[in-house]
Amino acid sequence: MTLDDDVLAQAAKRAEMLHISLGKAVSDLARRGLQVSPPVREVNGLVVFDPPKGSPKITERKVKETLSDFP
Repeated sequence: MTLDDDVLAQAAKRAEMLHISLGKAVSDLARRGLQVSPPVREVNGLVVFDPPKGSPKITERKVKETLSDFP
């Protein structure tokens, strides 16, 4: 298994703090990530994203500006 440097650093820090093996720290972090439900729901067969409260609104203008960056 290959881990990104930042992930490895966080896992190593967790392992040291909790006095557990690096493998156990990585497994614990992976399990925590798997337990988080994505902020999506289905509306009339379409999967939609529910952004966190306070997130800026995505306007039609912003979508057009973003899409204009792509060929």
